[in-house]
Parts: sequence; C-alpha cells; structure tokens
Amino acid sequence: MEQREIEYIAEQEWKRYQEWRKDPKNAKVVNFADRIYHDLNELGYDIQWGFAMQPTVFNGDNRIFPICKKYIEEAGDDPELQGCVAMTVGILGHKKMRIATEYLLKKYREALAKNASFHILNTYGDTIYKIRDERYIKDYIELIDPKTIHVMSSFFIDLLGKLKVHEVEDVLIALVDHRSAPDASQNLESYYFLGYNLTVSESAIKALGLLKCKKAIPVIEKYLHPETLPGFFPNDKRRKSHITEFRNLARKTIERINR
Repeated sequence: MEQREIEYIAEQEWKRYQEWRKDPKNAKVVNFADRIYHDLNELGYDIQWGFAMQPTVFNGDNRIFPICKKYIEEAGDDPELQGCVAMTVGILGHKKMRIATEYLLKKYREALAKNASFHILNTYGDTIYKIRDERYIKDYIELIDPKTIHVMSSFFIDLLGKLKVHEVEDVLIALVDHRSAPDASQNLESYYFLGYNLTVSESAIKALGLLKCKKAIPVIEKYLHPETLPGFFPNDKRRKSHITEFRNLARKTIERINR
C-alpha cells in the first residue's frame, strides 16, 4: 500500500471518528476517553483518539500505569465503557511494563470469577502475554490447570512456551486433547466457526514445539490426521479448513522438535 493510500484511509477514519464524537449517544464514552487522553498528555504525549493508543507509543513508560489503573477501576463492569477498558489495558502490553503484571493477573482472575466475556478475558490475557514477566510463572501454571482451564488461558500456555518453562511439559501434553465447551451465553455456530473449542489444544501443541518436547510427539502425531479424532469441530462449516490448519500445525511442530 502506497503512502498516499495510507494517508487517505487515515483521513477517512478521522472523519468518521469526528462524526461519531458528535453523536449524543456516545457522549459518555467520549467524555471518559477524553479524560484518559488528557491525563496521558499531561506526561508529554499527544493522544487525540483511540487509534493512537498503542504500546509502542508509550514504549513501556511506567508513568502511564497508575493512570491506566485509575480508569480501569473507574469503568468497572460498565458495558458502555468496556471498549475504553480494552484500549487502556492494551497499552500496557510492553515488555518494559512489568510494574503492571501483578495487577493484570488480579483483574484476569476477577474477570474469570465473574464469567466475563471472551473480549475482556482476551484483553487481559493478551496484555500479560506481551509483557512476558517471568516472575509470575507460578501464576501462569495455576491458570492452565486442566481441571479449571478457560479458553482464554491459552495465552498463558503460549507464555509458558515462550519462557521455556519445561516443568509444564506433562500438563501441556494432557492439554493437547483438551476440548473447550461453550457456555449457555455463546452462539454455538460462531463458537465452532472461530475454533474456540480447540484453542487450548492448538496452544499446547505450539508450546510443546517451542519446548522441543520429544515425549509429546506420539500425542501430536494424532493431529496429522485430525479428521479421525472424535468431536473435531462438529457441525462446523469451516471443518475442512480447520483440519488442514491442524494437520500443518502438527507437521511443523514435529519437525521443530526433531531439529
């Protein structure tokens, strides 16, 4: 994409954003977001809208953490403000932001206990994953207990693989065949279409590859023929593409382990 095309798209998005701000029904969110921008700009930044709220903009500036924490707590469970919460949590996703790890783990556990939406759990899990704070390995391990694991705990599986935590190899092997069941609030068609039932399984296979765990090969080999596995994406319109994805994942993971 050429620079002029990028500038044109950005200009159109900015115009849409300005129109959105004028709509009275968005006043609450606009006011909340503007206060976040103001407090961050007091630190020397120039934030005018959400698309500028990227971790790279702040480069692990620990001064933003108390500001983010303040607004996350203020928003609480207000459904209108969850988009702002996600935006605010997201900017903490930087390797230098270790000051935020303990708080984010606390919020993830709170969201888990409240059976919060996938979106909220995804926001906290993804941010913790991006910080990659090795001081909390024990917490990550607790959050992938096969008896209580949640779909979005796949971020902690990914993290343990990245951090080369070999002590979890047996747990990961047990999770390769894990199937996450949807709860009553979820649309079954979209749940299986997006592949949430095998998200944990996919992450476990990837992590075992990062750990080069040879004893996991017999379990992973089954996924060279995923179409033979019981309950693999039942009634899913994307079943064929998911099968291809898992077959390729298993092959590449075994190759990685044997290198």
